[in-house]
Amino acid sequence: METLQIEDIQGILIRGYKNLRGARFILCQITDVQAARQLISDLLPVITRGDEKAEEKALNIAFTYKGVQKFNMNLSRNFSEEFQEGMDSVDRQRILGDYNSNDPKYWHWGVRNSGTEIDLIIMLFAPSNNAIDTIFSQVYENIRKSGVLVVKELNSEKLENDREHFGFHDGVSQPVLESMSRKKNATDDNIIADGEFIFGYTNEYGKEAISPTLTNGFDFGKNGSYMVFRQIQQEVHTFWDFMLRHSNQDNDAAIHLAAKMMGRYPSGTPITLSPLKDSEDPEMFMENNFNFYKDDKYGDKCPIGAHIRKANPRDGVNDNPEESTTVSKRHRILRRGRPYGPPLIEDMNVPKMLDAIKAGQMPEENIGLHFICFNTNISRQFEFIQQQWMNNKKFDHLYNDPDPIIGVDGKPPVNGTNKPEPPGEFTLQACPVRKKLLDVPQFTKIKGGAYFFLPGLDALQQMQKS
Repeated sequence: METLQIEDIQGILIRGYKNLRGARFILCQITDVQAARQLISDLLPVITRGDEKAEEKALNIAFTYKGVQKFNMNLSRNFSEEFQEGMDSVDRQRILGDYNSNDPKYWHWGVRNSGTEIDLIIMLFAPSNNAIDTIFSQVYENIRKSGVLVVKELNSEKLENDREHFGFHDGVSQPVLESMSRKKNATDDNIIADGEFIFGYTNEYGKEAISPTLTNGFDFGKNGSYMVFRQIQQEVHTFWDFMLRHSNQDNDAAIHLAAKMMGRYPSGTPITLSPLKDSEDPEMFMENNFNFYKDDKYGDKCPIGAHIRKANPRDGVNDNPEESTTVSKRHRILRRGRPYGPPLIEDMNVPKMLDAIKAGQMPEENIGLHFICFNTNISRQFEFIQQQWMNNKKFDHLYNDPDPIIGVDGKPPVNGTNKPEPPGEFTLQACPVRKKLLDVPQFTKIKGGAYFFLPGLDALQQMQKS
């Protein structure tokens, strides 16, 4: 087994900073390269490394392709095409299905030639969002002196019980890096080769991912990763109103329907293992040891089009469970997302949320998830999942079922107006008769995004002195 050089890896790749509930993402443009080099020099001593536990604070930094270019790194082998093009490009828009109200022209940031394009992101983590200004006052002073232009600051604070705004336990099904496979939640089909997420190590094909290299032979990608960042606005009222309307306004039935769409109950319990009702066993809330072909081949428990089944089909890609598991493991991503905005109900109690919605209480408009994931092959990992599984309406013999949570039609609109996505369908498999829900509305919208490169510490040293 390979040994990770965790002292050279930025900490967010190794840990999710779960104890640091507050976060701020500072999106910047570089206006003076020499000053930006000095900023990197100032930040290097305080960047959190993979061998640090980060009890009180953490800081990490990443760059877009445009940002890396400004440092004139003299690359003999360049970055991947998708990273060079950027998330807002025409080709990436087509692959990700970012049309209609998800179109980059409506994004709040990350759009070229608009004043909102991004060169670098500084990620700050602290025990609470309110503590960030105090804890990182010197970092802000360094940013001010560098002449770096702050385009936008995105704040985040974890919600109660690690929920996201729809009320579901988030971040349950995470892959486990092979070099850390002694963790409690590691199972054979969930242990993923380090090289799927970190450059310089063997991936699921038994090879190293193609890494950017300098003309002097320095492996610039080593111990780094591509970081996908998408700001996803969640339409909480639309989501639960739909569930209630299709459940005769019954809270329990609405929650069960939502669990069918998500693939887990709000607690995190997988519906495959508890198809009739949520479990009261806390051990089940983080349970990840199950499969779809073996445990639920026909989707009678967890529908085939459910969110977690599309995001990771496990052994259910085809009728060969072993081959399916191999395929699924080659399309995993390492997630580090954070919610933003105030919750509808402070304690994230879902029945209370439904009662509030019935009483006419509206959630804040600007709430959602800062989706962050890491991979060494954006095309084969993140983009494949989004295009071939999430947006694919005919996934696993379905007919018109994009992912009900974040899937989209994926086709350009007939005209350029700002419209919601065309409604999809959701199929509830059952014997002898299945049920179809029609006109499933758009529950999420993209409000910004970019592809970043998260360098290793040695690579940052090269940028600082380039």
